[in-house]
Amino acid sequence: MRTTLFLTLLLTTGCSLRRGLDADLCGPPSLATSLTPVADGVLVYRGSEEVERAGAPCQGAPDVAVCEAELTRLKPTQPRHAREHGPGELTILLTRKGSVRRLDRTVKWGEVESIPPLPRAMVWSEFQRSMPVLCGGKNASETPDGVRLLVSSHSGCFGGDDVLFLVKPNGDIEELGRKSYPQTCVG
Repeated sequence: MRTTLFLTLLLTTGCSLRRGLDADLCGPPSLATSLTPVADGVLVYRGSEEVERAGAPCQGAPDVAVCEAELTRLKPTQPRHAREHGPGELTILLTRKGSVRRLDRTVKWGEVESIPPLPRAMVWSEFQRSMPVLCGGKNASETPDGVRLLVSSHSGCFGGDDVLFLVKPNGDIEELGRKSYPQTCVG
């Protein structure tokens, strides 16, 4: 019994959080590119800064000027605070045949269901838990039970957590493992 408990703890902590993960959602294709199957154009923002773009926003719009005005209206305007750690809040703008959709932490599961499973898990976990994918290696895998996803709440030298989530096909998020890091700032 004790050996089983130790092995279970060992497998769900530390570097083993990446065990069994086989995709790197930080590498090619980019998040914006992975969303082009559901949109003509994709713009990805962190705070108010555009960080990625794919496709041709407003392509095929009956009135390009109206579509571009809607893109401008829905663009995030809140800049990332200078003292904030991490990448900044995620916002995605999608255009399709002149209509513009904004995805942010206010969306419901039904609004992201058409996105392919791996990028859907990535954006859903960030919208729901405010934890971006942990880059620097394999960070996701698709399973029959859902998508296993390694995310992070690192705050620079202020410590944080790496967390292994299971994003289920119905949008529920289950925590499978966690590795915490202490604060390392001095002074």
